[in-house]
Amino acid sequence: MTWNLKSINENGLPGLAFCLSVVLSVFGIWGAGVSRAQGADAEPAASGGPPPAPVETGEVTRVRLAPRSPFIGTVVSPRDARLGMEMQGRLDFLVEVGERLKEGEPVARLNEKVYRLEVAAAEAELRGLESLLAFQGRELERMRQLAEADNAARKLLDQVKTEQEQVQSRLQAAQVRLDLARDRLSKTTLYAPFAGVVAEHFHSVGALVKEHEDLLRLVALEGLEVSARIPAAVSDYLREGMRLSVLGLGARRAVERSGRLRAVVPLGDASRLYELRLLLEEKTPWKVGDAVRVLVPRGAPRQVLMVPRDALVVRSQGMLVYKLDGRGSVVAVPVQVGEVQGDRLEVRGEVAVGEQVVTRGNERLRPGLPVRVRGGGEAGVRGSRGDAGAP
Repeated sequence: MTWNLKSINENGLPGLAFCLSVVLSVFGIWGAGVSRAQGADAEPAASGGPPPAPVETGEVTRVRLAPRSPFIGTVVSPRDARLGMEMQGRLDFLVEVGERLKEGEPVARLNEKVYRLEVAAAEAELRGLESLLAFQGRELERMRQLAEADNAARKLLDQVKTEQEQVQSRLQAAQVRLDLARDRLSKTTLYAPFAGVVAEHFHSVGALVKEHEDLLRLVALEGLEVSARIPAAVSDYLREGMRLSVLGLGARRAVERSGRLRAVVPLGDASRLYELRLLLEEKTPWKVGDAVRVLVPRGAPRQVLMVPRDALVVRSQGMLVYKLDGRGSVVAVPVQVGEVQGDRLEVRGEVAVGEQVVTRGNERLRPGLPVRVRGGGEAGVRGSRGDAGAP
């Protein structure tokens, strides 16, 4: 823009004032536009913080729980038997190791030839005596008829009666021998006394085995139990029928089941130990001989606060949980961990019953970060409910 000095001189100060007002108006309009542009750019920056992190939560609860100590136990079968034959002979049949058997199925069999011959001989003897007894009966009837007219025949009658009684006794003895022979024959086959699996062999087919000599080991697979030894002091807090937690070891360390306490038996030796037997009523992946841990109470029950296991976050400075603060964000609470019960664990720290702690999505949280509870509305609503339930 060009201004003529002549016009300014002619018009004087009023003309100069008018020109200045025009220039200031132009700069004022430009500055307002810049300010609005800067404000528009700054507004996204002010509202451009991280979005609420999606999380899942669990509730802090109070339960009655006794302090517990782990003891190593072993999965055992209530029926573990070494089976043998009641007769001696050559082994013709023996089930394979690992084969599962039902109760009453054949397990082993001896060669039956000799025992069948014994049965055949006893049957033949019995038939001969039955024939002799029948002859004695006919002879006795004939002697009775002769004795009515002849005194000499009376003496023969008594003799025939005696012989008949002797044959009857021999017949009874032959029947017993036949029964024994048949019983010995039946015992050449060994049957499973209970359902189970063949765990071990002590002889092979073709071997000559003796009476009551161990042939194999049969282990029941149903009604498995856990056997563990505990000190006498701990046994004071046990009672039959109570349930104890059983944890796996090694590859099955994540497995947890409960067992019903069937018996606590003093061993009666210098060790002053007790053996406890737990009945595993639930289906388990454990097998006979597997090692497990049994959590045994070592004190009286007490009231404790518990949170889901997934709520625990391990940091370099210690363990903590994130709880909702009722204002849409989270607070980090350092805790100490105590007893474990199923998928929950005892914590000691600044948490209260009813408060909500983050169980999913807590790996990258930090104090004050806004969160959004999945499927549960705003975090502030969930947090306020937890505060209302706290004592």
